[in-house]
Amino acid sequence: MKNFHVPLSKTYFEHNTILLYLDYLLNKYDHETVAVQAHDAYRFQGNLFGLFSYMRIEKENHVYAMYINGYTNPNQYDGIRTSFKVPNYKMIEMLKSIA
Repeated sequence: MKNFHVPLSKTYFEHNTILLYLDYLLNKYDHETVAVQAHDAYRFQGNLFGLFSYMRIEKENHVYAMYINGYTNPNQYDGIRTSFKVPNYKMIEMLKSIA
């Protein structure tokens, strides 16, 4: 049986590096806080990334914003929360450069 090795993408390593610094992002860094109206939040129940897009949060920040706000899956969003912490895109890019 052949051993097929699939190399992991650079994107995986970038995400992994940033997630290693999640405590720093959560505790030591000032975030932008973005709010949405309750009726819009309810509309995006189960679709956190859809809500983030609606709120004009950069697509590259969706995963990090999800983790910073205590979610591990975008489907977990129940439509109740209306205020979200958003990491600074420049900070994310700086952490990617470490990877």
